[in-house]
Amino acid sequence: MTHGTRLGVLMAALALFGAGCATVDWTEDLFAKQRVEVDTRFGKVETGVREQGERIDRVEVRVATLDTRISETRDLVRTAIPQAPTAVLARKRPTATAPDWAARGRTLIGVIHVPFATAPNCSSAPRSPWGRS
Repeated sequence: MTHGTRLGVLMAALALFGAGCATVDWTEDLFAKQRVEVDTRFGKVETGVREQGERIDRVEVRVATLDTRISETRDLVRTAIPQAPTAVLARKRPTATAPDWAARGRTLIGVIHVPFATAPNCSSAPRSPWGRS
C-alpha cells in the first residue's frame, strides 16, 4: 500500500506542477493571435469612423450651401416686397339674394348646358331616377 500511496502522491504532484506551466513560445503565439484580431477590429472601426466623418463633411457642405441659398432668397423677397404693386383684395359682400356658395367665398366660374336626347320610344316627360313616373 505504501507503494500505491507514493505513486498517487507523485502523480498528484506532477499533475499540479506539470499541467499549469506554459512555454514562452506558446504565450507569445497566443498574444500574437490576439493582437492580430484586435488590430483587424481596430482597422475596421477606423475605416468606419473615417467614412462617417466624410459623410458628415458632405452634409455640412450641403447645409452651408442651403443656408446661403435661403439667405439669398430671403434678401430677394425683402427687396421685392416694397417694389411690388399694391394689390387690393376686395370681395363682394354677400347680399340677401346671393346663393350660399357666395357667402362661403366660392365663385361661380361658368355654367354649361348639356342637352340630352331621349330615345324615340320614350316620352318627353322627365323620368324619376327610381323608375316611377
